Amino acid sequence: DNETFSITKNDIVYLPKGSKYLTVGDETTPYHVIVVSFQLNDNSEFPHLPLNTITRVDNSTFYANLFHQMENTWFYKGVAYKLKCNSILLEILFHLIKHSVEQNLHTHN
Repeated sequence: DNETFSITKNDIVYLPKGSKYLTVGDETTPYHVIVVSFQLNDNSEFPHLPLNTITRVDNSTFYANLFHQMENTWFYKGVAYKLKCNSILLEILFHLIKHSVEQNLHTHN
């Protein structure tokens, strides 16, 4: 929808299915992103994930480890790698949704 977001180191960005995006960085500051494209098989519980577009996490190392674990699992394609990637993704989503709900509760109190 032609929106512009500024993100900082360790931000997690969630864009719903069908979103188009373009990343633009500063020429003097290199950046690294991990893009995970996914579709939940059973979306009856969450027809739309209750996630903010940008989540600023307190424990970025925790999430970075999970994303890198998923990236490595996908790259090396070991035994049942898709199942392992799905389990890591669900763990990430669980913590992001929990974080989002807790933030919204604190905002409304």
